[in-house]
Amino acid sequence: MRTLLLSLAAAGALAALVAPVVAAQAPAAGCRIALRAEAEASSFASAGRNASAARTAQIASQTGAAFAAAASHLCASRVVTPAQIRPFSKLLVRNAEGASEPAVYDDAEGSPGALIFEYAFTDGGPPAQDVIENAIRCWRTPEREGCGEDVSP
Repeated sequence: MRTLLLSLAAAGALAALVAPVVAAQAPAAGCRIALRAEAEASSFASAGRNASAARTAQIASQTGAAFAAAASHLCASRVVTPAQIRPFSKLLVRNAEGASEPAVYDDAEGSPGALIFEYAFTDGGPPAQDVIENAIRCWRTPEREGCGEDVSP
């Protein structure tokens, strides 16, 4: 009986130690982050890319989905919060021909209510999720190593 009680006490103590670690790894509630994506056709035309309504709608849809996956993942990792995205009603997708890395920023004067995603789109789709995550991280923490110019709010 004494061995059983000691075993139960040890199991309880172990559970108490492990619970905070498990809780810290669990995704944060409410971390589904998505914005309506809209492509700026003129930026695609200026870059000499296909700026047809069908193509820009496709790029906006693909980029919006990739951005949502990246932002939701970062939210679950507690890097970005829904409150930081809430002021924006849309994701404005721009072709930034010649840019070496994608950028995320907001421009309250030029594009109020829009979070802007710039990338040198070619004939393919948006960059990989980890590349978008890095752009979001740089938007939130521009002084971070590996982040270029300050595009923070």
